[in-house]
Amino acid sequence: MPGGRVVVGFLPKEPMAAMGFPSDIFTLRTLEEVVAALEKAGFRDIRVERPEPSTSWNVIVAQR
Repeated sequence: MPGGRVVVGFLPKEPMAAMGFPSDIFTLRTLEEVVAALEKAGFRDIRVERPEPSTSWNVIVAQR
């Protein structure tokens, strides 16, 4: 939908892998993979936010 917005909050692949989540339930993705998927889906103006540089999780906001 033109004019739409998506907000995705997630923990990237590296910290998730260290937690030992089962691979048959969780698909671990890097930040770059999530951004590329959003671009492929037609989203633009993609920005990644974290409360602090040391925060492991990310929030991605994108417009369509």
